[in-house]
Amino acid sequence: MERRAFIRLSLLGGSLGSLLPSGNSADYRTARSELKELAQTFATTAVDDPHTTPRLIDSTERVLTTTRKGLQSSATTRQRHIGRFEHQIATVLSGLPGFEDPPDQPPIESEIAAIETAQSYYETVLSSLQKNDAIRLGAVGTEEMLRLASVSHARPVNPEEATASLRDATDAVESVTENLPSTDHTRLFPLLPNTAQTLDDLHRLNKVLLTALRVHYGYVSAIELMNRATQHREGGLFQQSSQLYEQALTATHVDVPKRVRGYSIQPDGLRLSEYDRLLRTVRSGLEQMKQSCEGDASTGGSADQLFDEGLVQFFDAHETLELST
Repeated sequence: MERRAFIRLSLLGGSLGSLLPSGNSADYRTARSELKELAQTFATTAVDDPHTTPRLIDSTERVLTTTRKGLQSSATTRQRHIGRFEHQIATVLSGLPGFEDPPDQPPIESEIAAIETAQSYYETVLSSLQKNDAIRLGAVGTEEMLRLASVSHARPVNPEEATASLRDATDAVESVTENLPSTDHTRLFPLLPNTAQTLDDLHRLNKVLLTALRVHYGYVSAIELMNRATQHREGGLFQQSSQLYEQALTATHVDVPKRVRGYSIQPDGLRLSEYDRLLRTVRSGLEQMKQSCEGDASTGGSADQLFDEGLVQFFDAHETLELST
């Protein structure tokens, strides 16, 4: 090793003096260090929790900016020149006794390739998180309108339209995950989180958001239909009123899977399990209102009593929203 090092240094001599890095400017090693820290951030963060998405976006954007600057820096350019020159010398020397064959490419190129692969992965994950957060913010706006009993101003995001956007973003993460190199573990994998877990968390995050959208959409639709039904009832159009109450009942049937019931879209918002109970309360009120329009119950005091009892259920449901502030 001493002989090899001596020959290499002799050959290099002073010709590399102008290529040596100077100062403390960011380079590819800075990028590698930042990516390792980002991998730890993902490992210690609940990616499936909507509350953490803004922080993950900020961290990922910051590290990707540092990575791009580090890879494009003059310091990295100089070090790549040195690495390539050393690799050429090592290739020449490998023909002499006592010298081993060098790797296929300079080690720095392998390190930079790993950094670029990790960069591409995080860019794809970032795109998915950004789409999720845009939808989350829309859902938060709807929730605030519902708290204020301003249903007419609530514009819930259509869950079917959001489904396609979220699915495309998560599919892209799944694709980049499947295409990660299966070799070069020592260079690449310290820069990445548990990619399988991250993908599972993103799928669950999608489920949380889509469930929230469906709950909001169902609640707003039920109230709008209830208002129309009540107007018909007051006009004595009991059959039409009953049909609208039935449509409102259908709107409240939203599936809230067990695995997302404990989530909320904002720290002080209702958990999805609480929205599920809220919809059950609304549904109970609608059933009484519908009964007040049917048969003999549509006339007389018993009909009004049923309707009033149903209306109380709506007030109870809204009180649940107000108490979440």
